[in-house]
Amino acid sequence: MWVFVFSAVLAGIAGALYVPQVGSSTRASFAPINSIEIVIWVAVGDAAHSSARRRAPSSCNYAKTFFTGALPEVWLYALGALFVLVNCFCLAA
Repeated sequence: MWVFVFSAVLAGIAGALYVPQVGSSTRASFAPINSIEIVIWVAVGDAAHSSARRRAPSSCNYAKTFFTGALPEVWLYALGALFVLVNCFCLAA
């Protein structure tokens, strides 16, 4: 129960600090893809070795940048494939 309350407090603080940091809040900033990206970061970071966990978010953002430039109409599928690949790798290990 304590961990749930603590995570809710942190989420509330993060939400309160989001608008002053970004400047405004729109519906597009709360799209489901933003949450999906964070899940992919966690999956890639968890599958990586301890030294690579710090690089997982930046490598996922690089993959997102690459896929949006190379495959603009299917980049979400490419990120989904990355997520599935990482999870298959975790299950095999």
